[in-house]
Amino acid sequence: MLSGCALLAPAGGMHLLRQAARLAGSGLVARAIKMLMSSRQRLAPAVSALSLALALSAGVGMMVLGFRATVDDWVSRLINADTYLTVSQGTLDSADMETIAAWPEVTMLTSSRQFRLDDGSMVVGYDLNPVAWSGFEWLDGDGEAARAAVESGAAVLVTEPMARRRNLDPGDRLELVTPTGPVDFEVAAVYRDYSTDRGMVAMIGWRYRELWDDDRRDSIGLYLAPDADITALEERIASQFETGNLTSSESVREQTLGVFDRTFRISWALAILVGLIAAIALISALLALGLERGREYATLRAVGLPRRGLAGVVLTQTTSLAAIAVAMAIPFSLLIHAVLSLAVQPRAFGWSIALTWPWQPLAVLVPLALVIGVLAGTYPAWKIAGRDPAPLLRAG
Repeated sequence: MLSGCALLAPAGGMHLLRQAARLAGSGLVARAIKMLMSSRQRLAPAVSALSLALALSAGVGMMVLGFRATVDDWVSRLINADTYLTVSQGTLDSADMETIAAWPEVTMLTSSRQFRLDDGSMVVGYDLNPVAWSGFEWLDGDGEAARAAVESGAAVLVTEPMARRRNLDPGDRLELVTPTGPVDFEVAAVYRDYSTDRGMVAMIGWRYRELWDDDRRDSIGLYLAPDADITALEERIASQFETGNLTSSESVREQTLGVFDRTFRISWALAILVGLIAAIALISALLALGLERGREYATLRAVGLPRRGLAGVVLTQTTSLAAIAVAMAIPFSLLIHAVLSLAVQPRAFGWSIALTWPWQPLAVLVPLALVIGVLAGTYPAWKIAGRDPAPLLRAG
C-alpha cells in the first residue's frame, strides 16, 4: 500500500504543481511555481516523502482515535457494575460472595476468575446476573441461546481473537485441557473483547470451579442499591478485607483507556519522527534547487527584487510544495486508516474495530503541513537570498 502511494505521489504532485502554475497566471508567485516545475525531478522525491509522512501521521492518528472510541464503547458496555472489589493480598472466594450478598447496600453481584492456558490464551469463569450478561457484544451467534447453553455448563463463549486463531464458529466443538482431563465443549457464540490478543474462553463460574477445583475470585462486581451508604460500604470492606480495594466502574474505564493511550504513545512519536525526516528531505531539495537554479534567483535580484522579496519567493515555493503534499496526503491518509482498521488489526491481533472517520487528524494536517513548509523554507530562503548575485550572473 505504501509503495503504491509512493509511486503515485510524484506524478500526482507534479500534476497538481502544473495546475497551480496555470491558476497562478503571471507575476512573482507564478514565476516561483514555474521554477519548481523546471526542477520537478529533484523535487518530486521530497514532495513524495512529505506527503507520505503527513498521510502516515494522519492515517495512524485516525486509526488510533477510532480504535480508542471502539475500546471505550466496549469497556463501557462490559463494566456495568457500580464498583469492583479486589484484594491486593489473599483471595476472594464463594464465602466472601455470600457475605457481601447479605449487605444491605448490595443488590446483585458478579465475579470472575481467570486461568492462563499453556498456549497463552485465557479461560475465565464468570458468575453473571442479567445486567452483566447485557454487557456482551455478540459478533456471531444468538445471545439468548448462548447464555442458556453456557449457564447449563455444556457450552462456552470465545472471543473474536480466539475464534480467528482456532477458526471457530458457533456450533463447533472446542477441547480444553483441564486438571481433570480434556473436556469437550460446544462453542455457543463469539463475543467482542480487547483484553488479550491471545484469545479467551468464557464459561459459567460453577463449571470452571468444578473442572479446575478453584474457588477463588479475581474480582467481585457490586451492584448497589439507589440509597446505598457508600461510607458504610467502605467501612464494611475495610473491616472484612484487610487489603480490599473498591474501584468504581468509571475508574476502571479510565484505567483501561490510560493503558491504551500509553500503548499507542510510541505511534505518535514515530509519526513525528517521520515528519521531521520528510522536512529534512524538503530542506535538502530546496538547497539543491538554490544551487541548480542559482542564476535564475540572481536574475531576480538583478532586476530589482530585494532580498526580502527573494526570500518570499523561496517561502512561496516551500509553502506551495507543502500544500501539494497535503492535497495528496488527505486521500492517502484515508486509505491508510481504512487498511489499518479493516485489514491489519484483524490479521495482527485477531479483533475487528469499527471503521469511523475521526476528523481531528485531518484538521491538524493542513496547518501542520503549512507550518512544515514555512519552517523548511526558512533556512534555504536565508541562504539563497543572502548570496551575492554578481558572481552567479558572471558564471552564466
